[in-house]
Amino acid sequence: MAAPTAWSPPRWESTLATCSALTGGSISSDRRACMSVLARSPTLHPMSREWTSINPSPFRPTEGWRRLIRGLRLSSCRSGAKNWRWFARRSRVVRWRRFPRPWAAPRSSSSTASRAGNSPGKIMSLPPAGSRPWPALLVALAVLLALLGQYQFTRTPQPLSSALLLFTLAVVCLLAAERLAQPTRGAEALRDPAAGEEGSAADLSRASALPRLGPAVLARKWRWVLTGVALLLGAWVVWALSRKPLPLNKSGPVVPWLLACALLVAAWGERPRTGRVRAWLSCHRDELAVLTLVTLAALGLRLWQLGNGPFTLSGDEGSIGLELRRILEGELRNPFTLGFGPFPTLSFFVEVVPAWIVGLNAWTLRLPNALLSTLAVPALYALGGQLFGRRTALAAALLLASYQVHLHYSRVALHVAADTFFFTATMAVLIYGLRHRTGPWLFVLAGLLAGADQYVYTGSRLLPLLIVAFLGLLVLVAPEWVAGQRTNLLVLALTFLVVAGPILLVAIQHPNDYNARINQVGIIQSGWLAREREIRHQGTLPILLDQFRRALFGFSFYQDRTVSYGSGGPLANAPMAILLYLGLGLSLLRWQQSGFALLSLWFWGGLIGGGALTVNPPTSNRLVAITPAVVLLAAVALSESARLLAVALDVHRPRRWALAVTLVVAVFLALLDARFYFQKYLPSHRFGGGEALIATQLGYDLARLSPAPHLYFFGPPRMWSGFSTLVFLAPEVPRDDVVEPLTTPEALDRLVRLDRDAFFIFLPERAGERALVARRYPSGEMREARSPDDREVIYYWYFVPRSALGG
Repeated sequence: MAAPTAWSPPRWESTLATCSALTGGSISSDRRACMSVLARSPTLHPMSREWTSINPSPFRPTEGWRRLIRGLRLSSCRSGAKNWRWFARRSRVVRWRRFPRPWAAPRSSSSTASRAGNSPGKIMSLPPAGSRPWPALLVALAVLLALLGQYQFTRTPQPLSSALLLFTLAVVCLLAAERLAQPTRGAEALRDPAAGEEGSAADLSRASALPRLGPAVLARKWRWVLTGVALLLGAWVVWALSRKPLPLNKSGPVVPWLLACALLVAAWGERPRTGRVRAWLSCHRDELAVLTLVTLAALGLRLWQLGNGPFTLSGDEGSIGLELRRILEGELRNPFTLGFGPFPTLSFFVEVVPAWIVGLNAWTLRLPNALLSTLAVPALYALGGQLFGRRTALAAALLLASYQVHLHYSRVALHVAADTFFFTATMAVLIYGLRHRTGPWLFVLAGLLAGADQYVYTGSRLLPLLIVAFLGLLVLVAPEWVAGQRTNLLVLALTFLVVAGPILLVAIQHPNDYNARINQVGIIQSGWLAREREIRHQGTLPILLDQFRRALFGFSFYQDRTVSYGSGGPLANAPMAILLYLGLGLSLLRWQQSGFALLSLWFWGGLIGGGALTVNPPTSNRLVAITPAVVLLAAVALSESARLLAVALDVHRPRRWALAVTLVVAVFLALLDARFYFQKYLPSHRFGGGEALIATQLGYDLARLSPAPHLYFFGPPRMWSGFSTLVFLAPEVPRDDVVEPLTTPEALDRLVRLDRDAFFIFLPERAGERALVARRYPSGEMREARSPDDREVIYYWYFVPRSALGG
């Protein structure tokens, strides 16, 4: 009698047995849970997902399951493939059994199933997406409605309500297309490795995760000891600054403050392992190469002809240059006070480094801001990759690299563009630490970035509010994000207080000076709202709604109302505005997803605080801090539309097709903005206003004269010779303003000095007084100075040498 053969379980039962052995459970109790775990891996066979869709069951992982999940989260790295091969060998998996999909379940009648060509063990596939045209038609309809909405802004009078209705319908069509396309095979294939279950908001995958660092440098008790020492040093710095006002020529407790920051980094830092870093770089070299090219392109756009593009040096830039000169000459040494703006002086000490190396001029004045704002591009890629996947992140990086508003403020010395780096980098680091629970070292880095941003610009005060609001929202809707993170969040708060402590002390001691800019432009603080109620004879609500409408539609219709940019049009081109409003609609409908929640808080907080609640919206320099959120919303709409089209058209490789379409459109929009800025905006010389253009041209003319003459300026009441740009470019030239109009040539005898050459400047409004000066000093030379585009005369000058003044 033949010996009985040993029973062997089915292959999927063998896999369950292996999972159960690893977790300490049984096959019967762990079958559904194990398949639920396997279904979460983006690289497993799709049949695992089909099994869980037939047999859904709630699953709460224990510690053993967490270890299994960490082992089964695969990446594109060699180590991930090796781990999967090991798991396959252990579980003797050769081929997965095919389970019917829920929508392809066989009919009850066997004859009907046989006529349809489906047996109980086979899949009844849906018709190809090409024969189901509704998703593609809805996407096309959404684009058409958005184009019509954008067209409404060009009509007179402007029906903003109809445009808003068209954009709302476009968002509804886009969501309907996604709902129809979701069950198709392409929908699964199109999900990014970073995409979550919805395919749009994402959790960061192992493929894009940073390399795990080594063990902690210090034991836990010594970490808290160093943290306590850092807190004591930070408290001592604040106490020393609060005792008595620190003179401007005294550096104060800078060294203890830097030491406190260094102790926090040393306390919670982790020692990197070069082997893991090299493996991570090897796995991501293609991705890093593409990101490097985009970053270098952004850097090139910001450094090309930086010194004379824009040609005008604005009054704010001239004032910042004067602050840097005070530092170089030793007059300003206190980094913990307020300077021009009022900006914290610590930012000036960072900006002065290039001027200290190669000299102070327009190029070195603008260089630090250009470099720092360029770093916002890779930071936005890191943030977008965690929230929405690599495809969306790459599109956002391309859009930000040449977005006209961000590009312009990156090429001038104003501090507003630096906020884009600090905002983006802080949120990217914070979200990565929350998702991956890497330990406190990332939270220390987030606290350092958020604290350092408080020394940059007035808009940086939105960043801590954004962090608190985002964490509060997570506590309400996704408490698992912050569960067990109390130590990390405490380290984040302590680091922020140590870094920002000195400037927070200034805000407490001198609130009027610290909030001077807000008191000047805020509609409530400045009394503008009360005056408008009397002028318009309207209530508060209609005025606030008008302010909100102007701020929101400043990206598509209303023109920028500041000379700091003043492009003559809205803050975005038409295709970018369409994508922005589509992305806004998606974010409002999906606000419970982490990525859209952050973008909603960021965009609406900045739009209301820097737009609707300030005078004369839209004002571009107050909205620069939200430009990363603007381009990321546009990139989300673009990427989602490309994904839905790929699903609807049933292309061969839908993910590659969607990536190609997204990148082509993103590059096209980037080229549109770059072309507009360099070929239309810069030649127009709108930046800074007419007075700044006069001061810049006159400053360069005076700097070329040697020895320096004495300037007699016939400019008041329109302009005065103390304009900061003129003082910055020609610091050695003595100046006198001729306020009263000349009536006789002899009046010059009481004004002109005989120790220097005389340089008379006449603005066009006072050009009639040239004849009196020429009659008194006939040996002089009369010329006119024209604008750089040679369209108009901006001033006249009359040069009289010293030898001809006594005649």
